Amino acid sequence: MELGPVLHEFASQRALLEEHLVRRSREDARVPCVAGAGAVSELAPGALAQLKTELVQAVRDELALRSDEAAFDAETRAPAPEPSAQSLVALQEGHQLIDHAVRALRWTNEDRQTLRRAMVQMTHDQQVEVLRRLSTSLSGKEVDLQTQGAPF
Repeated sequence: MELGPVLHEFASQRALLEEHLVRRSREDARVPCVAGAGAVSELAPGALAQLKTELVQAVRDELALRSDEAAFDAETRAPAPEPSAQSLVALQEGHQLIDHAVRALRWTNEDRQTLRRAMVQMTHDQQVEVLRRLSTSLSGKEVDLQTQGAPF
């Protein structure tokens, strides 16, 4: 048996395999990247690493910018003004009203109306304080709710 034709066939098969491997390695080196509506481009592996680095840096920059803006807002925000004498009187009236309701064991429509009038003069923090105390009294069953509609 003559080996010439067999060796020749092996050589041509080897050349085809090597060509296929080169083509395959080029295809593997490209990473599909969706760039928009249906558009696909190819990126080399080095470009992909560079894009990842740029993306990470962009996110870090944005987070730092937002942090700086929040710090600036906190520094420039004016401190809350001192409560006025009128709001302090209204706060005291609200607490006295709740104390009276606890002693009487009931919260009525008149109590609600009086509290609403007093709350107009209170600061936001004072309103929260009074409503929290009233809610605690109502939920703790210290006071019987005897109103038509909302208790405050």
